[in-house]
Amino acid sequence: GSALHTPMRLRACAEAAGRLEQLDWACRRAAVAAAESAGLPDGTTLYVNVTTATLGDLPDAGEAGDRFDIVLDVAIDDVEAGAADAVRGAARWQARGGRIAVDDVGAGTHALGLLPLMSPDVVKLDLTRIHKHAPSERARLAAAVAALGDRTGAQVMVEAIESDADLVTAQALGA
Repeated sequence: GSALHTPMRLRACAEAAGRLEQLDWACRRAAVAAAESAGLPDGTTLYVNVTTATLGDLPDAGEAGDRFDIVLDVAIDDVEAGAADAVRGAARWQARGGRIAVDDVGAGTHALGLLPLMSPDVVKLDLTRIHKHAPSERARLAAAVAALGDRTGAQVMVEAIESDADLVTAQALGA
């Protein structure tokens, strides 16, 4: 328990202090250190959460970071709040050979139109968000994500699969 024990509180404090870049960099370093400590093989994919404010501005992780496939993972809510930063940051990171994932995508999001501009390598759908919407919204999301995958080769992942029905939904969404 400290006041910073949850990721959202830690992020809010880092943002208020103007230290999001340092937090994002620390998370990346911690992910690489944990992967090394666990003895994960070279080439293992590591998803590292970052903010749109610093997407693409992170320094290299050094030789150790080059051993792993680091995918910068940005939440769709951040994309909506900082669209210009998200598009520019994704382009910079991808120009350096990095990969981008857009996380927490659910039906009804206004940022779906930004996904083609970001050209994410991975789209992570959140079933807890998707289930809150009408079937027509879910169908629109499935069509949008499928079209993006067809155009860019983006991989579709689905989070929060907890039942056979969730698995059927995930498959219908293209995962």
